[in-house]
This record gives sequence, structure tokens and C-alpha cells, in this order.
Amino acid sequence: MKVVLGVNSKSRRDFLRKALALAGGALAVAGVADLGIYGLQVDPNAKYRNLFSTTTGLGSIGSTQGLLPDYLDFLDWMKSVSDKVPSKTSDLTLEQEFAPYALQARDPDFLRYGQINTGYSELPYLVQLEAVQLAVSTKSSSYDVYSIDNQNIASFGSGVISPNELAQTYPDLTYPKYNAPDFMSTVWDYVATYPPNTAQASGGNSKTNWTLFPLDAPLLVFFYRKDIYDKLGFSPPTTWDEYFQQAQKLPGNGTPYASASMANADVSIIYEYLSHLASFGGSLWNISGNTVTPALDSDQCLAALEDFVRFSKYADPGSHNFTWTDVFTSLATGASATALLWHDYYNWLNDPSRSPFAAGKFVPALNPAGPAGSFSTYGGAGLGVSRYSKRPQAAYLWIQWATCKGLQEMTLIDKYHIFPTRTSVFDVPEVQSQINSGTLAALSVAKKAWASGTTSLTPFPKWLQVLVPLSNHINNAWTGAETPKQALASAQNYIESNFPNLTF
Repeated sequence: MKVVLGVNSKSRRDFLRKALALAGGALAVAGVADLGIYGLQVDPNAKYRNLFSTTTGLGSIGSTQGLLPDYLDFLDWMKSVSDKVPSKTSDLTLEQEFAPYALQARDPDFLRYGQINTGYSELPYLVQLEAVQLAVSTKSSSYDVYSIDNQNIASFGSGVISPNELAQTYPDLTYPKYNAPDFMSTVWDYVATYPPNTAQASGGNSKTNWTLFPLDAPLLVFFYRKDIYDKLGFSPPTTWDEYFQQAQKLPGNGTPYASASMANADVSIIYEYLSHLASFGGSLWNISGNTVTPALDSDQCLAALEDFVRFSKYADPGSHNFTWTDVFTSLATGASATALLWHDYYNWLNDPSRSPFAAGKFVPALNPAGPAGSFSTYGGAGLGVSRYSKRPQAAYLWIQWATCKGLQEMTLIDKYHIFPTRTSVFDVPEVQSQINSGTLAALSVAKKAWASGTTSLTPFPKWLQVLVPLSNHINNAWTGAETPKQALASAQNYIESNFPNLTF
């Protein structure tokens, strides 16, 4: 097994160097000073994975002890077909996120049963985005598999081979029990298919528009310091107004600031704003068939933005430059008492080596509700086999392994506790036992959030260009450079003037 946190050969170093040299677009928008979006703290054990030749998670490389039946079934099937794969290597470009970390930790199973040596290139979001952008635009074979955020599917969908095409081309390498309908509907509608399969859009379906294999299901949920809340006699807020009342009283009771927000002028601020927006019954876009027009002039958008930015007065003052990793740092270093953050940070927040001032004190809860209820932003990604890969069979086998039900069961129970994208995983007794025991608090909250309400970014080809004025003006509202009404009007006018024909 090759384990590489960067690129893993001279040619790929050259490739990445070119990617960074060309990094205009999103990189230029974010600015190189934005360390947060570049820096999900790297798993300190990842570089040693290839030394752990005896154990992986619950199971042993040399035995099947601890491996759940569904996972063993896939591994045995993969072993039976591995000799049909001509290439025994595969190279991936993935984001530095918890699901890729969990897959990398489990990769010894893939090597043992598939006999395929996998190179992992795990990069911060914007760097990985540019690497995929360059690979697709130049039709490079440097990577066999890409991870692609749901918001970017429209930009890179042409660069991947659809799962249906792969199954038709390689029937002998298609796991008969893969069961695509098992994926959660929201994940399917916003990651697996493009155009997104929404009530307003023309929609995708499994027969014609299956584009990516769903990878993960992170949600923004509310984290709070239980020790501080207990001291003040507070309960987790159920509404934004209740949260605002608490925010005024939190500073100075264990942390200097009440909260931290990922309000940097990039996709970060849109993710957090969406949780407010959906709770007020609003949407960024009006969608009719394949036509997309901005809906920023609605009363709901204005009420949600006014609600969002009022917290800036009590937030960590660095929030206007924060992404999700900076929010984590603010919580972990004792600077702030609350935040909306991806649910899978729970373990790191309670890990003394990563959260030296507040380990064991953070508790997740549902987001506060607005007039339309409580909503959590979904920010997941999918996996695709590069259309330019010279080793598509190995890549196809790896992706099926990475997204099969059995592996999702294992990665949920393993140390990263990855929320599954398949609904049936929760029916497995071993998973039910851990959830019922209370050891998977963040997963339990995320499960409730999926039932309560989720919202997501809507992908379309010009999204990355539209994101620039949209995030800048929302950030202006956060900093006070514009009123919420001015910010939304300016963004609406700019998008209407410069992107008059947005379509899927």
C-alpha cells in the first residue's frame, strides 16, 4: 500500500506544481492568507499507516476477526475478481476530510483482498479543487479517481465515467449487491445525479444521470461547551432568538467569545448562511426546469441574513476570515463556546491532543430553528473514475469498495465514525448497539438532523464564478461594510447582469 498525503512521484509533483501555478479562480478569491480552507489538520497517524501491517481498525489484515458480514461478503467477492484487473495500481486525489482518512486507514483490507496498490493524494479543499480542474481541463491521466464536492459536479462531471457506463463496460467487476437505491435520497439527489433531482429542476435519475458514487454525508450542527452551559443554567437553544440571547451572556464565562463562524468570503460563509436561510423558508435560487435565477431579493433571504450577521458582535473577531478549520481551532483553543461546525469534528473536539483546553466538554445538538424549522447544511462529496484514467478497472473496484455498505458499517464503527450515505447501515445490530450506547453522540445528532431538515448548495456550471460576488457581499454584511439589504441587492444585481442565462 502506498500512503501519500501529497503527490507521490516526480511527474505528479510537476503536475501539482502546474496546478498551483495556474491557481487563479477559487484560490485567488480565497487568498493565500486563508489558512483555514487550506488546512484541515492532517491525521498525525496517516504517514505511518503502511507500517501498521498487523491491524486495521477492528479487524486484522491477517485474519477476518472483527470484520462485519456485509464487509466480508464484499471483500470475498473482490478477491474472486481481482485477477481480472490488469493494473495493480491506482492513484487518487481526495480532499483532506474525515471520510478519506477513514478509507485510508482501511486500505490494507483493499490491498490484501484486491491486490491493488493505492496511492492517496489528500489535499486541502482549494488545492484539490485546482488539481481536479487541471486534470479535467488537460485530460490528464495523473489520477484515476477524483473526489468532487456536490457543488462542483457540474464543472467536472464530463471528466468522469458514469457508474452506469462502468457497469456496462465491466460487468464482471460490478459487485452484484452494490444496491444503488440504498443511498439516502438527499445524497442521491445532490451528489449522485446531475442535474440535481429536485422538485423544481428537470432532475436526474439513476437510469440516465447517475454521475458520481456518493462518498460522505457531513452536516453543520450546533456545538456547545456543556460546562459553560451548565454553569449558566442554559439548555441548547431551540431557536435563533434563544441562541442570540445566550450569545450575549456567554463571553467571559470560560471563553472570551460566545461563538465562532466560518464567515470567510468563500464557500464557507455560504454553507453557514444556508442553515439560517432554510430555517426562514428561503432559497438562493429560483429553479424552473433547467433555468436558475437568483432569489436573493426575497423577504426570506433578507430575514435570514439579518439573523445570521447579528451574531457577529459576539463572535470570535477572526470569524470574517474563518473557514471550518478555523472554527474548530477557535473552539479547541478555548476562544469560543459555541459554533456551527461539521458534525464529524466531534471526536477531534474531544481529543486532548487536538483540543487542549476543552476536550470532553463539547456536546452536539440540532441547529436552532427559524420560522420554517431547524435545518442543517449538507456539504458532501462523491467519487468518480477519471475519464482519462489508464487504469479504470482498478479505479472502479476501489470506488465500489469505498462506497459499499459493508465498508460504511466498518468506518462508522472505526475511530472516525463516518456517517453513512446508505440508510440500511443503521439497521445493522453492531451499529445500533453503538448508537444506543451513547458513544456516537455526533452521529445521533446528525441522524436527527437528517430527519429534521437539510439544505444543500445547488450545482450548476457557472457556480464557481457566481460564488465570488455572492460570498463577497454576504461577507460584507457580516463585517458591516454593507447592510444585509444592500449586500443581497448588490449580489442579485451583479448576478443578473453578469450571469443572465444560468442553466443546469
